[in-house]
Amino acid sequence: MGVLLEALLEKKFPNALKIIAVAIVLAGTIFATDAIHNFSSLDPTGLLWGILAALSYTVSLYTSSRIGLSLNNGLRSAWMMTGAWVLVAAFAFYNWHPDFNWSVFWPWGVYLALFGTIIPPIFLNKGFPLTGIGVGSILVSLEIPVSVGMAVWLLNEEVNAFQIAGIALILLGILVLNVRKVKSS
Repeated sequence: MGVLLEALLEKKFPNALKIIAVAIVLAGTIFATDAIHNFSSLDPTGLLWGILAALSYTVSLYTSSRIGLSLNNGLRSAWMMTGAWVLVAAFAFYNWHPDFNWSVFWPWGVYLALFGTIIPPIFLNKGFPLTGIGVGSILVSLEIPVSVGMAVWLLNEEVNAFQIAGIALILLGILVLNVRKVKSS
């Protein structure tokens, strides 16, 4: 979506390497998430929410690369997280379950807040103006191999050969995208 948005906004068709990288990363994503084995059980509502989440993520990436560049990264990140909090709070309060167990926040909440909400936007706001939304949206696909790795390491999840192949494809797609940079250096 980021490459498509960049093409629409800048009225510039992506080069062949970027298109190849996108195709490889998309194929890798399908494998890494094990969508191949779960295709028949995909829920259309869940698919719609997933597409909306991807659109929201693309908008966040776009704003990180284009809006408020004169502000420092900490302030930009704070505004970004404030907006996200408003949206999350609206959905959370609408769907609030009275039996919610607040004790889960203490062992994991601080880590999740620090490594999932505070640090990433700072790096995102620092890096995206340098890479642009097209390249940046491909680079953030590294999130999938990291998520799978953390699921194996922390949760003892099992990973099948398709998922490992998907992770390899994602890494290959990122390598393809950076082939010129590697050759020139």
